[in-house]
Amino acid sequence: SSSNDPSSSESNRHNRHSSSSSSSSHRHSSSSSSSSSHRHSSSSSSSPSSKPRAKLPIIIVPSMTSSPVNLYNAKQFLEDGIFHHPSDILKSSSSTSKPTSLKIEQKHKTPNSTTVTLGGRYLVVDDVTKFSKEDWTNVVAVFAAGPAWQFKSWPWSEKSGSVVEIFNNVRGFYVHCEGEVVPENISKWNVKILQVNKTKRHMDRTAVIEFWKTLEDHIKRAKRDLL
Repeated sequence: SSSNDPSSSESNRHNRHSSSSSSSSHRHSSSSSSSSSHRHSSSSSSSPSSKPRAKLPIIIVPSMTSSPVNLYNAKQFLEDGIFHHPSDILKSSSSTSKPTSLKIEQKHKTPNSTTVTLGGRYLVVDDVTKFSKEDWTNVVAVFAAGPAWQFKSWPWSEKSGSVVEIFNNVRGFYVHCEGEVVPENISKWNVKILQVNKTKRHMDRTAVIEFWKTLEDHIKRAKRDLL
C-alpha cells in the first residue's frame, strides 16, 4: 500500500518542513522590514528642524576706553547691575583684555538675592565696520559717548546726513556719572540718560532696570520681529 511506503512518508515530512521554514522566513522578513521601517520613520520624525535660528538683537557700545560703558564693563553692568568705569577696571588689572563681543541676558535680582533671567539674549559689539544689511536691521540700542564721529558710516546718518536720524531708528542711551558734565551732543540727541553714582553701587540696579524697560518698549514698538 502507498500509505506504508517509507519514501512517501519521508517526502511528506520534507514538504511540511519546507512549508514551515518558508512561513518562518516570511514572518521574520515581514517583522524585520516593519521594524526597520518603524526605526527609519521614528528617526525621521525626531530629526531636528533645519530652519536657521534667528540672529540675536544687537547692542552697540563705544570702543573708546574713556566711555562710561564699553566691552570692558557692559556685561557686569547690564546683567549684574554693577557699574565700574572701564578706566577703573584697567587700573585694577592692566592685563585685562577687551573681548571682541559679548552675549548678555536680561536678569533680575529678587529681594532674597536670587538672580532670575527675564528676557532673551543680546549681542554686544563695538565694531560695525563689517556689518551686513541684516546686522543693521538687528540693531536695537546704542550707547553714545558724545562725539558725532562715533556714528561715521552708519546707514541712517549717511542717508540723511544727520546723526539725529539714527536715534529715530535705534534706541540711544548714555550713562552719566554723578558730578560729570553731560556732553553737549547728548543733550541734543534723543538719548536716554542713565544716572549712576561714583560710590553708591546699590543705585546701579535702578539705572539698569530703567535701561531694560526703555529698551523693551522700543523693541515692542519698532522691532517686534525680534521679540
